[in-house]
Amino acid sequence: MPIPFPASNASASHLAIIPCLLVVGTSSNFGLLPNTWARASHSTSSIPQKISRHRVWYINLEDPQQEIDRRFAAIFKHYEITQHDLGNRLFTDSGREKNFIVAHDGKNGIEFDKKVIADIENTIRENAIDALVVDPYVNCARVPENDNNKMAAVIKTVWAEIAERQNCAVLLEHHVRKGAAGNDGYTVEDARGAGALINSWRMVRVFNTMTKEEGEKAGVERHRSYFRIDNGKVNLTPPPEASEWRKFVSIPLGNATDESPEDKIGVVTRWEWPDPMKDLTVTDLRAAQKAVSEGGPWRADSQAKDWVGKPIAAALRLDLDSKADKAKVKGALKIWITNGMFREVEGEDEKRKKKTFIEVGTWAGQTVETTRMKTPPQKKNDKVQPIKVAKAPDGVACVFCSTMDERPIWKIRDGRVPYGQPGGKPECLHEDCATKWFSGQFHP
Repeated sequence: MPIPFPASNASASHLAIIPCLLVVGTSSNFGLLPNTWARASHSTSSIPQKISRHRVWYINLEDPQQEIDRRFAAIFKHYEITQHDLGNRLFTDSGREKNFIVAHDGKNGIEFDKKVIADIENTIRENAIDALVVDPYVNCARVPENDNNKMAAVIKTVWAEIAERQNCAVLLEHHVRKGAAGNDGYTVEDARGAGALINSWRMVRVFNTMTKEEGEKAGVERHRSYFRIDNGKVNLTPPPEASEWRKFVSIPLGNATDESPEDKIGVVTRWEWPDPMKDLTVTDLRAAQKAVSEGGPWRADSQAKDWVGKPIAAALRLDLDSKADKAKVKGALKIWITNGMFREVEGEDEKRKKKTFIEVGTWAGQTVETTRMKTPPQKKNDKVQPIKVAKAPDGVACVFCSTMDERPIWKIRDGRVPYGQPGGKPECLHEDCATKWFSGQFHP
């Protein structure tokens, strides 16, 4: 099968990225590949961070070299990576063709293979490798997987020391224990041989396949084509909308023959959780406020029969039987409450029990009370210098004219005033109101 410019096998001014990183969970082996080629090609198509070019060595201890080449070929095709982009910075090896077993369990404890370790270090040094990826970690040592101390000893004695001596990053892919994950998916505690193993690493990231319920909330088909990436060192798993997400797409390699169809390989791409404010306008906000004001009282609890989301959904033409639409209503309401368009109030229900209700706050498009910013005295000929910093949050009124209309509202600061000094803070303004605001005029 033809493979476009397969990565070189590693043989006989670089910068270390992360001294130690452990990746655990589902989809972790595929999830590492985009990060691997992105660092080699300087592409940010699949990862959000800005990166520099690095020389990367990917060691797969499960699959044959042909399968490794096929996976990278699909990645190169999808992201239009050329030989020029890649240069000579990506190296791959298969554990089926070379020995990468660095330790095994002996009669007197762990016995380390000094020759294999030395070969790995020589290869890193001779090829100026910046990042080494080992996938999966468990296949590099013949020691009991559930023996925390022995698994951790391999990390400290071999990989941590290699990272330090060679000034390179070491990324290990590790599997979770078999069995059902918790309500929030797998965590670092589900890693095989956890405990001492996890504590040996400076950074840990956990990969979890999207659940069926998350897929319904996000409104996607084939939820198992998506997975999230979370910081394994954080005790609490963030909500889905705060996680970093990826999506598998099927890429045909175009290698069909008379005897067999072409191969299709899954490639990881970036994917963002749906924005609840997408496609919503000030007109939609007014409609939601009008619907809430015409009935009620409305409860804040989404489980209540008189939940405020019901009139809002009707006004926005959304179906609460759809988990995706319900999630959109919840997300929009949360933002609108934060921006003062709705407000929470305490009251009693029909049984005189204290409950939290939702009422209309500041009406969209109507005058609101604002606190005028005190500006330092300026010379008469000192012209205002409005500088747009960013778009203002949805649902925020202009501080000058106190309205929200079809004109965009920006965060604007006066370029005459340095940051940190009175008047240097950006304010939410219509572009045509900015000069009047910063010059001290008052809206009629």
